[in-house]
Amino acid sequence: MSAMEKRLGKRQSTSDIRIGWRIDRETRRGLRMKPDPQEGVIIDISVTGAGVLAPASDELRPGSRVRISFDSHEGTVSVRRIAPTSDPAVSRYGVTFEDGHGPLIDAVNRYLAGGRPDTLDRFWNQAT
Repeated sequence: MSAMEKRLGKRQSTSDIRIGWRIDRETRRGLRMKPDPQEGVIIDISVTGAGVLAPASDELRPGSRVRISFDSHEGTVSVRRIAPTSDPAVSRYGVTFEDGHGPLIDAVNRYLAGGRPDTLDRFWNQAT
């Protein structure tokens, strides 16, 4: 079964949603270091995940967790896929949202809906 067949929702292109992208690190004493976030960009999104362009990192593997932030809200994503881009300093990450109904996802959805409320109303009316 391909990755596309496993998706719960249709992947939707975005107009480059800028996010904070933070890889927390654990110290030898078991403490968590929280460096300043780097900039990432959500380039497509679905109900359960997103495609993100962010700084390439040798620390990340499928299954790694990353903190993202948008509009003062934070959440955790799990990295599912990592692909190189034409820029060696940037990778394309396929991520899934660990909390699909939290404030971060609500903020992203509000942002996406802001540009097309009539479209959302039309889909809502078709579904009811």
